[in-house]
Amino acid sequence: FEAHRRLRNDEPVVRKDHGPDMRYVMKLHRGDYLEMDIAGTRRLMRVTSIGHNWIQTQPPEYGAAKMEKADRNAWMFQRGKGFRSANPLKVTVSPAGKVRRSNE
Repeated sequence: FEAHRRLRNDEPVVRKDHGPDMRYVMKLHRGDYLEMDIAGTRRLMRVTSIGHNWIQTQPPEYGAAKMEKADRNAWMFQRGKGFRSANPLKVTVSPAGKVRRSNE
């Protein structure tokens, strides 16, 4: 409803101004791909779940397979410093598998 109201009022649908001390970084949804520093290596990760204070990712080669609990926790990030320390970069993956930086 909020997006519809913004469209009707000629406002941007994605609000990027959240106050003087806030900076828009990226919008993030389940299924989006990120390039992140994991254990000293730059890896491609897929967002599997987003909570109020955390973001869970997994390598795309896992697909929809059920992960062990230890694996799920290995790729869980706290929002804020924990997530930023992994230097996430939102990327898109073409059907041919080419990885490009997202322009969002």
